[in-house]
Amino acid sequence: MSAWVNALDSELEDLEKAMLTLKQKRSKQRTLTSHLHALQLLQSQDPSHTTSSPQPTPRTIVSKQNILNAFRFSGISIKTIGTYHGIRIDSSVKGKFYDRFYVILDTAANSSLFIHKHTCPYFIPIARLAKEHLENPNGVRLFAQALEEHLSAFVSRREQWKAALAKFDQLEDVTVSHAMDFISFRLNSIHAELRFSNLLLHSPDKVHLENSDIVPDFHLSLVDGIASLLQH
Repeated sequence: MSAWVNALDSELEDLEKAMLTLKQKRSKQRTLTSHLHALQLLQSQDPSHTTSSPQPTPRTIVSKQNILNAFRFSGISIKTIGTYHGIRIDSSVKGKFYDRFYVILDTAANSSLFIHKHTCPYFIPIARLAKEHLENPNGVRLFAQALEEHLSAFVSRREQWKAALAKFDQLEDVTVSHAMDFISFRLNSIHAELRFSNLLLHSPDKVHLENSDIVPDFHLSLVDGIASLLQH
């Protein structure tokens, strides 16, 4: 698996560098074209200028397949190599990139796509997403987008919980599910549960509090603060 990941990562990095170089060239060409337009305008306004030369029109032709291969927004990169489609997803929270996940799709004898290998967590419903999207005309792109939404939501929940732990150090009896969709903890006499009803949520949609004693206001404020921190 590591060989596949390294090869795919290298291919994607090379492609992104090539696209960056291409963008820089196109920017220079647009500047050149702009200068040529200005020069032509000046020449047309000069009565002593009686001849004109053809206007250069520098263009860079990029095939549709290359654009698809270089498709990268919201942290998604797609590369096609033979019958394989390699997908790399860079999860991000508030503009900062965290984990990198890979999926390799292969083509069956009947031309349908299936998941060959992947590095996604077990709780991500990758098989369901593949079934829902890969049969569509733009299936690879749609599948990658849906998968990225799930992965980024998971990373967002995880990083928000890390931030909560760093801010509040009085928590005890902490229980957190692998998918970060259930979090429970005790703060003195308060027991709190934060639940996420689906794996696309970045914030808990259910907060349950229990206390057997009279709870000081500042303890409730701490619990509310943790819940609020997970809702941003």
